[in-house]
Parts: sequence; C-alpha cells; structure tokens
Amino acid sequence: MEKTKISLKLLLVIAGLLAVLSISPVMADDSLASSESPKYQGDNQNSGQSPYTGPQTNQTPWNYTLNSSESITLAPAIGPDGTIYLPVTIRTNTHYYCDLKAINSDGTLKWNYTINYGAGSSTGFTGTPAIGSDGTIYIPGYTESGGFLLALNSDGTFKWNYITECWSGSNSPAIGNDGTIYTTGFYQGYTSGGYRQYGILYAINPNGTSKWNYTITEPDYGMSWSYGCPAIDTDGTIYFTGEVATWGSFTSRLYAINPDGTVKWQKTINANPSYYTNLRISPVVAKDGSIIITPYYYNYVDHTNVVYVFNPDGSEKWNTILPHTLIRGLALASDGTLYLTGWYENGNSITGILYAIGSDGSIKWNYTTDYPLNFNPVIGNDGTIYFGEGAVPDTLYALNSDRTLKWSFPVQTTTDPVIGASGALYVGIVTDGLSGQIYSLLAIKSPYSPQNDPASNNSNDPVNTVNAASKTIKMQETGLPINWMVLAVLMVLGGLIQTKRN
Repeated sequence: MEKTKISLKLLLVIAGLLAVLSISPVMADDSLASSESPKYQGDNQNSGQSPYTGPQTNQTPWNYTLNSSESITLAPAIGPDGTIYLPVTIRTNTHYYCDLKAINSDGTLKWNYTINYGAGSSTGFTGTPAIGSDGTIYIPGYTESGGFLLALNSDGTFKWNYITECWSGSNSPAIGNDGTIYTTGFYQGYTSGGYRQYGILYAINPNGTSKWNYTITEPDYGMSWSYGCPAIDTDGTIYFTGEVATWGSFTSRLYAINPDGTVKWQKTINANPSYYTNLRISPVVAKDGSIIITPYYYNYVDHTNVVYVFNPDGSEKWNTILPHTLIRGLALASDGTLYLTGWYENGNSITGILYAIGSDGSIKWNYTTDYPLNFNPVIGNDGTIYFGEGAVPDTLYALNSDRTLKWSFPVQTTTDPVIGASGALYVGIVTDGLSGQIYSLLAIKSPYSPQNDPASNNSNDPVNTVNAASKTIKMQETGLPINWMVLAVLMVLGGLIQTKRN
C-alpha cells in the first residue's frame, strides 16, 4: 500500500514538473516575433539596443536598388527567418502609392505587396512594420479616405485590413503580450467650436477587430495630435505621447494607459510657457520601468530640448536641459546610457550632435558632425553606436561608446539603421543618378564573423537567419532556466527514491 502511495506521489510530482517545463517558455513569450528587429527600434520599449554586434568595418556585401520612381524613408523590420520587410513609396506623374518589399538576407527579392488605387489617388505607408510571433506583418498607412493598419501573412498574402479614422494614417505599431496591436495617429472632427483634430491610441485585436481606443479630446476648444510609436512596459502599461494646442499655446502630454484602455496617469509638459512645446519622438521605457521623453520648446528663433525621465508611478525622476538643440532620435543602451541625435544651433549655423547622457541625467559627452543628424541611432551588442546624417553630402557613422570613431561611410541615409543577426547593418540610402535620385537598401557587414572572435562580446548567429533554436532559447531566458528545472526534477526524484527505500 505504501509503495502504491509513493508511486502515485512520484507520478504527480513528475507530471507537475513536466507541466512547468512545457508551460514556462510559452508563458514567457510575448507576441513580437523572436527576430533581429521585429519593429520600430527593435522592441516594445523602443530602446534601439540590438542583441547583436554590428559591422566592425564599412564593407558592403550588397545593396538592393530601387527604380527611379521608388523611394525609402521608413526603416525596415526583420522577420524570424531573416527576411527584411521594407516599406517603399512609388511616385508617378498622377499619384503616389506604396509597396511592401520582402527581401532575403542575401539581397534578393522574396515578394512584394502593392497598394495602388490609381490616378488621382494618394496612398502611402506611415511607419515601420511590426512582426508578430506567428509571422504576421502589421504595417500602417493612409489613403485619401483615411488611415489603415494592414496585416499580411509571412508569404505576402492578405490577412486583414483595419480602417482607422486617421486622415494622415497611423504610426509604427507595437504588439502586446496578448497579441493586441497598438498604434497612434490623429483624425479630423467637428464640434460646436468648429473644425478639430484629435490624437488617438488604437488597440486592435489580432483578428483585425477593434478592442478599444483612447482619444485626446481635452480641451474641447483646442486641437490634439499624437505622433510616434507607443511603448509597452513589461507589466503591460502602454505609454504614448501627444500634443495639445489651445489658442496658440502648445503643451506636450505623456499618457500611461492600462491594458484595458483606462488611464493610469497622464503628465502635462510645459516647462517654458513663453515657448511652444512639441513632442514628436516616441517614448522609451528603461529596464527599471522609467519612461523617457524628449519634448522641445521653440519661439521661431531658438530650440531647446529637455530630456524628462518619469518613474512608473508618473512622478518625475530627473530632467536635463539641452539648449540650442533639436533632438531627432534616441536610443537607450543596455548599460543605461541614453544616446540622442539631432541638430545644434550655433549662431547662424546648424551642425549635427550626438549626446551621451548617463542614467542619472548627467551629460557624459557629445560628438558633433558637419550636418544635422535626422534619424534614430541603433546600438550594437558591443556598445557601438550607428547613426547617419540627413543632408548632402552625408555620412554614416559607427562610434565607439568612448566617443572614438570606429568607421564612417560617405553615404546619404534616409532611414534609421537596423542590425541583423548576421552582424549586418541595414539602412536606406539615396544617390544621384542620371534619371534623378536613386534609393537603395544598403547592407554593411564585416568581412569576418565576429562570433568567432573570442574577444568579441557577440550573440550573433553564424548564419544570416534566426533559426528555431534561437527562438526557443530566447523564450526560455525569460522563464525558469531549463538547467535548473532539470536539476529540480532530479533532486525530487532522488528524494522520493530515498524515501521509498527507507
């Protein structure tokens, strides 16, 4: 009888532990694809910190060149199999339309999906795609009748299309742990006070139906906008930014929204009432849950940017003022250093500037360039910062974390750069051709494999694609480690066997 009881106990314990083994990775997984850069700035926190080491030299294995009627202004996203999803605008004599190109990691075209309503119409994409864990590609855009969020299968076939009220389209989406897709924008409306514009945050179910939305309606006599990509904290809180205009006065807003669409808290930013206040860069969430925003103030003569950091409860942690500066992009390194790219006004001249700000708000250093920096930087796993200018002539920079130059490349960039698992850096560029400007997607990659270098702190795969094993490993990193679970099983079994012997 005792043997039967112990055997039953043993079976129950084994069954329970095996259940933990099977459930842990699934519970830890989120609904973003496990890939190199599945959305704007790589993750739901908009950090711009890549898990991969980027190119150590400026070698260019390939570039994907577009037709003279096509252009690139939005950064690509990368799927689980290494496919690069590139939003493209196509210009004709009568209208604009758009094309999403799926490009293999060797620079060849896999497939493309075109939206074209014909002469007299206007259609375009408005943000970097987001890739779901099932391979679905979500990309926002606009038509003359309103905005949309398009969902495509990984083979380029149509899945669904969600129509938004946003006349200008929606912005780069984020994907929550439950698969909800979040995107922002603004739409036109009319009230008793006349014509209005309203900023809005959409929450869309994975099947393309509306879950809820939050509209910035206050005050009734003003207008509001929302720009940028929402950020999602690990507890599910959604952060997005907005602007509110009332009788010529502009203020900025930071909203914290619960997953059910209710307001957790909101902050109004207007540190200098004599200036207009704008906030058009996406919020970033740090590892400790802090929220970073960068509103700027202007009076048609001078710009001043301020970096605000808020605690998860909405209280202010610190702020840093950057005089004569207009920030255009930011990325947060894994060591807590914040890198900001932008313009610096020095009298009548404007130069580019990259700030490195510590986790306490102190300015560690800055690096100036001849021309303004217009795009988000991306940070490699080894701390290298990659960023480009946005003027002619132009330069793409790779800067070490100690401010020394690793390499530069004389090319005019048109998008944020992203880093692939092979160590390649992908960025949109433009050159002057015989028939006008020619746009390309450029790949930059070191001629050797960094992961074979024992001195390199690199997690890159040795091939150009992310395999299934790497996805499983990523899920397990956020759950109970597999080796500890196996050890626990063995310890329990050993204890039960010893009890049985006694």
